[in-house]
Amino acid sequence: MIGAWNNKNRWWYYAQEANKQIGAIDEVLMNSVNKGILISGDKVAEDLKGIAYVLEGTSWREVEDITGDALVSCFNYNGKSAFYVVNYDTEYAQKITLEFFDKYNMKVVQKAEEKFVKTDSLELTMSAGEGVLVVME
Repeated sequence: MIGAWNNKNRWWYYAQEANKQIGAIDEVLMNSVNKGILISGDKVAEDLKGIAYVLEGTSWREVEDITGDALVSCFNYNGKSAFYVVNYDTEYAQKITLEFFDKYNMKVVQKAEEKFVKTDSLELTMSAGEGVLVVME
């Protein structure tokens, strides 16, 4: 990330953004138990076909359905649900939507910024390969 003449290369900037997001979400993920992953989209379904930790269908606890090419890790965070939503497309941005069984309060952490929403349908505009943390309140 740092060149021979102490210059920052392009990867340095990506690492800085990743470190900010990790710092914003690490307390949740380090204190959570992974329960499996939900997948949405043909490419991710083909790539992960037969993998044991893929949950059947596109629902788990509060999540009823997912649209978009996504991989969603499901966690038990101190008795609450937490979801790490990843844009499975590593070349293009896309919108990924989580549909919930009811309106819920949740914290959304994207690009190291927290926002609190109450909704039954969460639409996320995500960069290629980006991850977003959703914690049910």
